[in-house]
Amino acid sequence: TTVTVSSATSTGPTVFPLIPCGSGAGDMITLGCLATRFTPSSLTFTWNKNGTALTDFVQYPSIEKGNVYMGVSQIQVSKQDWDARQIWQCAVTHILPTLKVLASSDEERRTEDKASFTCFAKDFSPKDYEIKWLKDNVEITDKIYEIKTTTGETKYKNGTKLYSAASFLTVQSRDLPAKLTCEFKGKKDEDEFHNSSVTYDLKDTCNVDINIEGPTLEDMFLHKKGYLKCTTYLPIRLDINYDDWIKGIKHYCIVELKDAFEPYKKLYESNTGQTLLRPSVFMMPPVEHKEKVTLTCYVKDFSPQEVFISWLVDDEAADSKTYKFSTTNPVENNGSYSAYGQLSLSLEQWKDKDMVYSCVVYHQICGKQTFEKTNLVNLNMNVPETCKAQ
Repeated sequence: TTVTVSSATSTGPTVFPLIPCGSGAGDMITLGCLATRFTPSSLTFTWNKNGTALTDFVQYPSIEKGNVYMGVSQIQVSKQDWDARQIWQCAVTHILPTLKVLASSDEERRTEDKASFTCFAKDFSPKDYEIKWLKDNVEITDKIYEIKTTTGETKYKNGTKLYSAASFLTVQSRDLPAKLTCEFKGKKDEDEFHNSSVTYDLKDTCNVDINIEGPTLEDMFLHKKGYLKCTTYLPIRLDINYDDWIKGIKHYCIVELKDAFEPYKKLYESNTGQTLLRPSVFMMPPVEHKEKVTLTCYVKDFSPQEVFISWLVDDEAADSKTYKFSTTNPVENNGSYSAYGQLSLSLEQWKDKDMVYSCVVYHQICGKQTFEKTNLVNLNMNVPETCKAQ
């Protein structure tokens, strides 16, 4: 979800006091406060006398001149207090609301044929406001419904009251994608101003492609630990141990983007919680072809599908520089799986009478089992062997 603030640049006001030049006539004197060159036009004046807040003052609507605004406030004070050199203070609060737009999930738009949006306006003043929803810069009239909350109030130390509100909108999914805008308007007497707007653009949403690679079966079965690799823009590794992997502990890769309302996350969960079936292992007859010999280890009727097939040469792990070995992906059949592991060696190596080649099968239910095949035994031997618990 991409949320962009599209309000105009905010400029703070410059404030000047306005005081009478002479003593004047009558019992009352008018004091003024002038705020200039600010934008947008939302502005609140407050007055106090010797630190005590006053309420009997006048604030005039802001006046626009050259893309900036000017505001004036006046208060009448007694000539007696003025002559006694009492202290009056004028304060100006120029506040923009913080706006956020929250959109419903893609799943809701697919399954319920509708989409929901929420616009939050926080910390604005004065209290009067209006929120409009626009679709492609035109006010929405065919909405399913819209709910507006009552205004909440927060008091700050300087006496300024700030308010917050929200608007909830639901529209038909067939009206999307579109550029949806939440537009906030503040009100002050007869003056109305565009304070800020936030745009949620379905055409420009972020596509975050999160890919999680699980640990290798070799790491899990042989070393009892490995790592998950989460790849978005850069790969991130997370260590995982065998016990957590076997238990199917859930791990999440979470991606937070600066302009996204909420983070993206993807789940990794191993499939080891399926029905447990012990594998049967068969050593197939060797096959000679073009000065090469291929040994095949057939593993069948196991579940879950995570199985690791390795090879030993004279009880040592086969060297990948000397031998070529591979394992097929497990094939499912009526709830159980089967796979083949193959070791390729030269005919010269195979003719070495002293070498012993072993197929080693690792699976969750039995740890490991070994099925040996040498060049001295009956090549037709393919009696199945059931793995035994350790």
